[in-house]
Amino acid sequence: MTKVAIVPIYNEAATLEKVLASFSERIDVIIAVNDGSTDDSSAILGRWVQSQPRAYVIDNAINRGKASALKDGFALAAVLLDEGFLAQDDMLFTFDADGQHTVDSVDELASRAGRERLDMLLTRRDFSHYPRFKKVGNWGLSMFASLLGGYRFKDVECGLRVIRMGRIPEILAYYIGYKYSSEQELGIITASLGFRIDNDVLVEVPHYRAGTKIPDGLVNISLGLLTWLRLHLGLRTGMETVRARLARRRVLAGTTAPLPRSFAGSPRPAAPRSGAAPEVAIKLDR
Repeated sequence: MTKVAIVPIYNEAATLEKVLASFSERIDVIIAVNDGSTDDSSAILGRWVQSQPRAYVIDNAINRGKASALKDGFALAAVLLDEGFLAQDDMLFTFDADGQHTVDSVDELASRAGRERLDMLLTRRDFSHYPRFKKVGNWGLSMFASLLGGYRFKDVECGLRVIRMGRIPEILAYYIGYKYSSEQELGIITASLGFRIDNDVLVEVPHYRAGTKIPDGLVNISLGLLTWLRLHLGLRTGMETVRARLARRRVLAGTTAPLPRSFAGSPRPAAPRSGAAPEVAIKLDR
């Protein structure tokens, strides 16, 4: 079983190298998505990927939000699956890059997800050190996703989850990805499609970091409703649209990272030029 991680990154230069080093120790394939960072995150990622055998960096110049960054990562994972570089029962993790979640439990989480044949293992946070408004807000958003999806979520907003790779194309068929809508959308999509879900595993959070505000919560609810409508109307997105999304992205590939047919262009250079990681020009198959 291959463990894959998608890591959205926005202005995390202060801790990024340490976080990436910890991922490299426990994860087989890392897809790091730079979401238009204005600090040194892009340069750090460019140096880092040169030494990684199976890693990718999607380097976006524009900040579109965590949900969109995750969609880029899901799109690349779906293409790698479609072309046989990943398997249906491989496990995909989503992490935040701010150190809020550690990789110490990835083996245990992957083992539990595989043993129980789960489609998504969504961890839940220990809220003992969180302010009251955060607890209330999380309860409200979790209840909203529970009502629309039909599964009782205890913490739908937690960013640490494990998804069976074979389910990623089904998620992408309905996933919109706007600002911070990812948690609501993923909860509603997976529950509505009848995925086997576990939201019982409690994880500690090393530090509290303020996240979404009330306006963000309203956006999340709106996107949750829109996603629910798409599901019930059967408005699906196909793989050609997924490939087209990647065609608009700049991707850096690790030293031996597989290059799908969708990644047309020059062969991988023997060594990066001018200190840059190998860059792949992405085009659609026609």
